[in-house]
Amino acid sequence: MGILDEAREELRQSATALKWEEPLVGFDLAGDSQEQKTRLSHIVNTIAKGSPFGKKILQDACDAGYSLAMEHMFGALGACEPENKKILLNPSMPNEDLVATLVHEARHAQQDERASWQTARGNSDFATELKLYRAAEADAEAAAVAACYEIRQNTGNAAPFCASADRDSLIVAAFSSKKDASGKVTPAMLRAAFDGWFEDQPIMEEYERSYLVEEMDDAVRSGNFSKRQGGQSLSSRQIVETYCTDADGRCYWSVNPDVLEERGRLAIGSKTRKSAERFYQARFEKTGQASDATYADLEVRGNPFNMSERIGLLKQAFSKEYRDTFSRDMKPSVEFEKSGSLLEKRRLNHIVNEVCRDKNARKDLQALKSAGYSLTMESLGKAAAVRDDKNKVVILARRASDKELQTALSKEARHIAAVELTAIKRKTVCRG
Repeated sequence: MGILDEAREELRQSATALKWEEPLVGFDLAGDSQEQKTRLSHIVNTIAKGSPFGKKILQDACDAGYSLAMEHMFGALGACEPENKKILLNPSMPNEDLVATLVHEARHAQQDERASWQTARGNSDFATELKLYRAAEADAEAAAVAACYEIRQNTGNAAPFCASADRDSLIVAAFSSKKDASGKVTPAMLRAAFDGWFEDQPIMEEYERSYLVEEMDDAVRSGNFSKRQGGQSLSSRQIVETYCTDADGRCYWSVNPDVLEERGRLAIGSKTRKSAERFYQARFEKTGQASDATYADLEVRGNPFNMSERIGLLKQAFSKEYRDTFSRDMKPSVEFEKSGSLLEKRRLNHIVNEVCRDKNARKDLQALKSAGYSLTMESLGKAAAVRDDKNKVVILARRASDKELQTALSKEARHIAAVELTAIKRKTVCRG
């Protein structure tokens, strides 16, 4: 008997050892056998008896008309099918894994029912699509870990929580790092688990490939763009206030409802950006539908140079203007922290010094530096500059001309200088 056969036999024996119990959440249970229905009922009751948070999630899915079934799936523990109002669990997996899976998939059902927008993929602009699926997955993982934690705390059954830790170590570790003496699930724990999902780069890349790249590439190959109409735009606040709720229905991201707008949350791979470029160009040629530029200025993981940017940077480095200002640009008039190649840092120095020719602009740059901002360069799409307020960095576009970058940097510095001045005035008023 092989390893897989042994595993299946172990699962079969553990399933036959279970006795039928009426499910405490009244799902319609479907299965190939009474054995599978007994397993489904056992998993439901493990959650319902041990986790008030998990039970509420299951009850909402049940009230929305979802049924439960078991179905063998390759490479997946479960699935949620809103179009069929069905949640599926893989009978090849152990019950302790399926506890978290059921909460995760039921959370997707809950998210879908609460949303006032079109939740099917392809209905939103690129950036919204990214925010939607990432928030949905991160929140579903946070909810699943929270339910398994409550089961351990309330019943002593640690198996589902340990199984989650084995499978999603970064998420569980982040969740556990915020626990307190109360033993209860707190908003801080849910936020930490949500953040933990974003720390797991392989899983992020896998979802990006399956949710975005494959679908866009398939549309380009087939010439069928009907499933990806796009256009719907949603803010982070709309999404997290709908998806990210605790057991009492309160948004656990109320302390930072714009969390999904943070630049790092929306980083994509270079292949993803190229797929988007091909897709929107092909769609325009086929249908005349305007291109969606929301992908163009998103951060690209690894921040790779393209060939035209390399050539452009080298041309500038050896241009007469740069040779004439070489000594001057060895030290910028305002010394920012900078990241990038030596040539990029030299170019940033040149841009800063050109901006500083204007006394007022120089003061604005000094205010920008005093506010803690650094400078870097990236492969942006449409914008000449992007400001990342969370990480205190102004990103300048490699492909833009020096004149464009000087204007863009001056604008960003002027904005921050105005913000800082307003803050100073408020403090003065408060002091009386």
